Amino acid sequence: MFPFLIEGSRPRDSYIFEASRLVVDHTNLTDKEREIVVDRLLVALMERGLQRELSEYIGFMIPKIWECTFQRIGINEL
Repeated sequence: MFPFLIEGSRPRDSYIFEASRLVVDHTNLTDKEREIVVDRLLVALMERGLQRELSEYIGFMIPKIWECTFQRIGINEL
């Protein structure tokens, strides 16, 4: 995590997952292939969250990445 990106202390709870580490190397992927891979990773992230009974995800990323991953599938909260 990048402590300089958050004011105060970061959330520390076993029901909160830091989801900023979702990374796909798009070097050899078309836009459509990358979208499929990202969608599968997001589904896996949510399935694991349900298994662990997570209450929240937190993440630090540039707005463009947020838009093309999480907002694209309907997760709009910041």
